[in-house]
Amino acid sequence: MAISAGVPVLANQHRIVRVMHHAGAVSPDSARSPEELGLRDSLVLAGLVRRGVVVRTADGRVHLDPVRVEHWRHTRRRRMLILALLVLAMLILWNTLQF
Repeated sequence: MAISAGVPVLANQHRIVRVMHHAGAVSPDSARSPEELGLRDSLVLAGLVRRGVVVRTADGRVHLDPVRVEHWRHTRRRRMLILALLVLAMLILWNTLQF
């Protein structure tokens, strides 16, 4: 249940990063307001700000931190690989115990 509840959050995080990247909001000079980007000030956006993936300027505009985005992507990929390996190991164990 916890994994399925996290899927929409992960999808929304990815969408936010994609929207900001396509809009060119990748530095303080190119920062945009969430409204300009079509984003709501949500808990998901706040979580990305907390992680440093999204940086909020003093006037409320937001932009991506390219270094943190790469770290965030790398961490997501690693977690997905670990999850896939765990599922595979469980399937192999279950199959082995069946016979």
